[in-house]
Amino acid sequence: MEGSLFLPDALSETAKEIDGLFYILTGIAVVIFLLVWMLLLIFLVRYRRKHPTKEGLRLYGNTRLEIIWTVIPALILVVLGIYSAQMVYALQKPPADAYEIQVTASKWKWEFTYPDGPNGGFTTLNDLRLPAGKPILFRITSKDVIHSFWVPELRIKMDAVPGRETRVWVKPLKEEGKFKVLCAEYCGTAHANMVSDALVMKEEHFGKWVASGGKEDPSGQPLDGKQLAQQFGCLACHAIDGRELAGPSWKASTAPSGSWLTAARSRWTTNT
Repeated sequence: MEGSLFLPDALSETAKEIDGLFYILTGIAVVIFLLVWMLLLIFLVRYRRKHPTKEGLRLYGNTRLEIIWTVIPALILVVLGIYSAQMVYALQKPPADAYEIQVTASKWKWEFTYPDGPNGGFTTLNDLRLPAGKPILFRITSKDVIHSFWVPELRIKMDAVPGRETRVWVKPLKEEGKFKVLCAEYCGTAHANMVSDALVMKEEHFGKWVASGGKEDPSGQPLDGKQLAQQFGCLACHAIDGRELAGPSWKASTAPSGSWLTAARSRWTTNT
């Protein structure tokens, strides 16, 4: 996992490119800021009034300087505009070999549908897996209200809109890494809990996981209780710390002895 100054870890080539643009923009802004303040201080000292009765110099402008400080910023904006526009359009045109994942948002969970695996495909809840080294195309939509598919480590954020499909693609790095998928658009009372685990896996491990229909971890072992609860979206409605969400909490002190809540909590802690 590769770190970035002031930014989350960059887990894709796309994230690196976006970080590069960010640092270019920041560098130019810092240089201009320092230049303006340096000139301001110089002028305050050099052209200060040295005597109460003395008038300041009458300045009538300088056409050459005015042209220079107008043309140079304009050229900078044009170059940056072209560069950033090319990057934006590139994110809308995935390569032909991109692996497609359907992302479906709803209150308050993420569904990820994979095109291959048992019976021609399968869906996971709040559990995103990506193969390292392959371009990934996300096809994003929503079942109810507007959500926003936000992955800081991939530097992507795309609205999930009911009745419409939006798309964005990334070029993952050839390494493993963990991160979170968040919703960046307020979508209701449990908006803050709309979080999904995500993992970049080695391609051979990803292949085994897909072949199992998402029922095995990368080592080939069955998923434990915690992973199953995350995969099937249980935590969108049930907290494990005593809080009341859409459903009752799984915390032991709030679950009557012998109830299904106790069984659920026991399954959560199995092998974890």
